[in-house]
Amino acid sequence: MRRVSFLIITLLCLLPSISPAKELPKIAVWDLTSGDIQGGYAQDLTLILASEVSKAGKYEVYTQENVRTLAGWTAERMTLGCTDTKCLTALGQMDISKLISGRVGRIGKRFSISLSLFDTRHARAEKVISEFCQSEDELIELMQAAARKLLGEAMVSPSPQMPAQPQIPPTRPSAKISGEHLYDDFSKWDSSKWEGNKWCRNISQGKWAPRVKNGYARFAIDDYCWGIIRSKIFINKGQTVTVTLTPRLRSGGINDDRALIFFSTTWVRYLSPDAIGLVLDDSGVVKVWSLEKGDMAKIGTYRPGSAISVSLTFNDDGTITMRGGGGTFKTPSAHFAYGLPRIVIGEKDSSDGFDLHTVKISQ
Repeated sequence: MRRVSFLIITLLCLLPSISPAKELPKIAVWDLTSGDIQGGYAQDLTLILASEVSKAGKYEVYTQENVRTLAGWTAERMTLGCTDTKCLTALGQMDISKLISGRVGRIGKRFSISLSLFDTRHARAEKVISEFCQSEDELIELMQAAARKLLGEAMVSPSPQMPAQPQIPPTRPSAKISGEHLYDDFSKWDSSKWEGNKWCRNISQGKWAPRVKNGYARFAIDDYCWGIIRSKIFINKGQTVTVTLTPRLRSGGINDDRALIFFSTTWVRYLSPDAIGLVLDDSGVVKVWSLEKGDMAKIGTYRPGSAISVSLTFNDDGTITMRGGGGTFKTPSAHFAYGLPRIVIGEKDSSDGFDLHTVKISQ
């Protein structure tokens, strides 16, 4: 099995949806433990399990690492598992309604996969299954079948169908977003719906936390926030998305915008194997970011009073090409383990409000 990891610094967040569509319930997929099998198999099968759950389109999937950064738990704490009442209750407080945990092992010459589905609201196991096969070569198909059995055949799509291409109208009128929002105006595909999230850091407490409805981990003072929107339309291979940002200048022509533009499949903060994109930093330089490599390439430079336009292409070979006024950068092959990516835009929320005035999305 091939082990793939692609990490990039991102700042994402949780905020009441700005879309009228109902939010998906959240489910956590815990890292599988392993028995007498090759070490990397459990990690690879965990990604396959998360992918199968995501294909259903019924849940917003959180990995164990997502939960760790969300809750601020230590790595040592995560090794204890999350099947006890205290941990399940904590997930419920984070608005994560379900948890899947399991084990991959071998008994004699037979391989086994055991999965458990937990209800975090009531801190109890809903369903436990075990599946068996004769060869390690059958583990991938066995995991896919086990996921379908655990959630019910109707919950998981029988095959990873590619979503239909969105019909792009000849004109894209601007639309106002009411209530708490990221931007004064933004133009988009008429057929696209947008989700919104917010992630804030409390300076006095020295930690990040989501803004959630029930008050859990909600900060009231000393907030430093990032706001994010992502389109519900998926990006197919061969598609290019162009994003144009028009920052609002402060009095005296000063601007300290920071913005993120990237492809992603999950709501995560900092670490994600499923995110690749660009950042506009405080100095006005548009760069490609990677946690492992830092600044990989300069794409363009922002000039006060002008718009910033960049394009991201999901190539047929799985690579991502990013273009701007200052150059072009092509990533190595990107591995979107949780499905097709979406376009995501984020911006730092400073004390006097959002700085991005207009966002235009086109193909």
